[in-house]
Amino acid sequence: MSDPTALSDRLDRVEHALAAVSARLAALERGGAPTAERPPAPSPVSDVDPVLPRQAAESLRGAPALAGRTCLVLGGAFLIRSLTEAGTLGPALGVAAGIAYALLWLVFADREAARGRPESAAFHALASALIAAPLVVEAATRFRVLGAAGAALLLALVTAVALAVAWRRSLHALVWIQLPAATAATVLLLFRLREPLAFVVLLLALCAASLLFAYGRGWRAQRWPMALAADAVVLLLGGLLWLPKQPPEWLLPTPVLVAQIGLASLYLGAFVVRLLFQSREITPFAIAQTIAVLAVGFEGALVVGGEATRTGLAVAALAVGVLLHGVLARRSERQHGHGVAVAYFSTLATFLAAEGTRVLLPAALFAPLWLLAAVGLAALARHGQRPVLEVHAALLALAGTVASGLGVAAVAALALPAAATWPAPSAAA
Repeated sequence: MSDPTALSDRLDRVEHALAAVSARLAALERGGAPTAERPPAPSPVSDVDPVLPRQAAESLRGAPALAGRTCLVLGGAFLIRSLTEAGTLGPALGVAAGIAYALLWLVFADREAARGRPESAAFHALASALIAAPLVVEAATRFRVLGAAGAALLLALVTAVALAVAWRRSLHALVWIQLPAATAATVLLLFRLREPLAFVVLLLALCAASLLFAYGRGWRAQRWPMALAADAVVLLLGGLLWLPKQPPEWLLPTPVLVAQIGLASLYLGAFVVRLLFQSREITPFAIAQTIAVLAVGFEGALVVGGEATRTGLAVAALAVGVLLHGVLARRSERQHGHGVAVAYFSTLATFLAAEGTRVLLPAALFAPLWLLAAVGLAALARHGQRPVLEVHAALLALAGTVASGLGVAAVAALALPAAATWPAPSAAA
């Protein structure tokens, strides 16, 4: 039998609950609001916004999770590699499976970017690059299923797919991942396979891609490492061909000249086109890279190339220099306030024209020609309206004086004793 005291307590609680419900119903009928308990006053610690710590915690949880997922993806690639090494998969089939696996994660990167998850997409792209680039190197060097042209073509294909995803989804991180990976694989294969032509072309294409993203998307930072890598490779190839008494047998002049001329044409063409047709300002990168490609590319080709190559480059340089000066004269008449651009433009034109005449003509002819050009540039300067042309006129006059021997004769006339015999000046002097 139930305890009468407990039963009475339960009835009391039911009565209190019914009374509270009746009070709330009465308040609603009168149009008022039911009374609610006042929330406790926040403590000093609870005044801090809880959203920021929660977001930080989620980001900390997200990065290790994405890294762990990437490790699992790489584990799948190692499984394919192990099956290939064990002979379960043939070398060609194993390489094809690995490349397909790498491309699959680029598809996932595209999908994640479309869903608004750029961090997840970047980790997918990182996994793809870590799979594809070493796989192409091993396919050409260890498994021997690809030649130089095939390896360059396959690496270009994977890179093109990745860069297409980066362009489509505006994934800047993917460009930073793919371009260095492809560049490292290209340079490694160039010196491992010792068939440089295909990889020289691929390296120039990667540099062109960096410029495309810089000018098309505004992602300019990656231009610097790509340009430095290309400059270093071209300089090394030119040095290996020219400096030793016996150059390496595998290094022929043709791929070196392709690298040198291609490097100079790519960057100088891009800079001049942006200046002339897009009215862009010259940047520090353009100035620094112009100096580099003129030294490494243009001058390197003049040193490495034969007589026919030197003559062709000199004719082209002279024609471009004269053309650029003609365009500069019209441009400076129409537009003002582009001091840095005009200085860059005219300096490049003067240098190319002067180098062209130096290679094509003997000193007895190009030295007086430089002096005549100095007079012409001084006239174009028009009393300080184009001060950069005045500087060029002075430099050309000095160079012509030194090249003709007139400078040596003048110094001797001033410095030698009166009884000494002066050196006979040349016809040009």
